[in-house]
Amino acid sequence: MNYQIGFQIRKKRKEVDITLTEIAKQLKISPSLLSQIENGKVSPSVNTLHRIAKVLNTSIGDLFYENIDEEHVVVKKVDRINKNNDKSHPIVGSKGINISILSPKKANVEFLFLQYEEFASTGNDFVQHEGEEYIYVLKGRIEVNLNEKKFILDEGEFMWFMSDIPHKIRNVAEGISKAIWVDYPPKF
Repeated sequence: MNYQIGFQIRKKRKEVDITLTEIAKQLKISPSLLSQIENGKVSPSVNTLHRIAKVLNTSIGDLFYENIDEEHVVVKKVDRINKNNDKSHPIVGSKGINISILSPKKANVEFLFLQYEEFASTGNDFVQHEGEEYIYVLKGRIEVNLNEKKFILDEGEFMWFMSDIPHKIRNVAEGISKAIWVDYPPKF
């Protein structure tokens, strides 16, 4: 199952100095079940995961990251956070744009994998905010409109711009376009 989540639960539990039996009692689950979760033999339900995070005074997102040490973090492909249905960000609310966060939650820079369906866009309105943005096109063709000045990026091309310049993005390829997007500071 998911050893990574279990590893993080055990690590957080030990950090707050609570026994497996004590936390199981608070969660109203058996110590055996919690042990199986911590050992990656059983995946917890979303509800159980929420309750575990609350008892450990952490977030569910923190339970999805495998810390190698204090300076390194690995985010496995299966554990990427997808923001496809999150309406709190202008790009995410756009139909046909799928976003996976590649970087860990605590990083100072945010790496995103974006997949644009055919002719998908961030919408008609320009967006602007603090920071910098970087884009590298992996597949297809993406138009970056910076305050009515349009730039076409083909596969293998890169662009950097300041985020306070009004901007909007659209896929101008026939078919899917894919890109690595970097935000500094993180937006999600």
